Amino acid sequence: MNNTSPQGPDKRAVNQMFDTIAPSYDPINTLLSFGIDRSWRRRVVGRVVAERPRRVLDLAAGTGEITLPLAKGLPESRITAADLSEGMLSVARRKLASKGLEQRVDIVVADAEALPFDDESFDSVTLVFGIRNFTAPATALAELYRTTTHGAVVRIMEFGMPQSKILGALYRFYSRWVMPFVGGLLSGKWRAYRYLPTSIAAFERRVDVARLLSEAGFAEVTTENLSGGIAKLYTAHKL
Repeated sequence: MNNTSPQGPDKRAVNQMFDTIAPSYDPINTLLSFGIDRSWRRRVVGRVVAERPRRVLDLAAGTGEITLPLAKGLPESRITAADLSEGMLSVARRKLASKGLEQRVDIVVADAEALPFDDESFDSVTLVFGIRNFTAPATALAELYRTTTHGAVVRIMEFGMPQSKILGALYRFYSRWVMPFVGGLLSGKWRAYRYLPTSIAAFERRVDVARLLSEAGFAEVTTENLSGGIAKLYTAHKL
């Protein structure tokens, strides 16, 4: 894996893509992951809730799959859901409203690389399956360092490539052929579901998240492999 972070995907194109697939994003994701993604998200939410932070930022919040359980589990905290895609956030708004949680969450259309928040605004940050879509991940992590308090914990989850040869081969076949076909067939957005799996391998080659977290100033950076490395959870602290 490279230690540098060259420019990533085009911000405007990715944003438009997520706007178009927002209505069908949740059910197709659950189908394509066989529901395993829900257990990964529960792990993140459970750890944040156990810490009882007062102010939480869910960055790249998308349709609110992390935001909603955080709002449920932290009734005395203020949650901010930020994403560049208005289409995805519109789905999040509806989901929060259906549970009566919309008053507990601030929903903000925001660019991760230029966050519209004051210094030291958050005690905890979640960033789940979003960093690989950033044009400049290092800039986004520098923004997280700026906007978090001392003692804050940042948790980043992203897809990875399994280390096992057998699992890796199966996963590469599934992500290269099955995911784009099924996702494109169900959504009608063939281009989007070709981008999503190919972006995983490209990000793995291009970006070392743990190193970038350290370079941004975070300490005690750890990496956990989930489901054999299909997903990775990075945890970092601002001391």
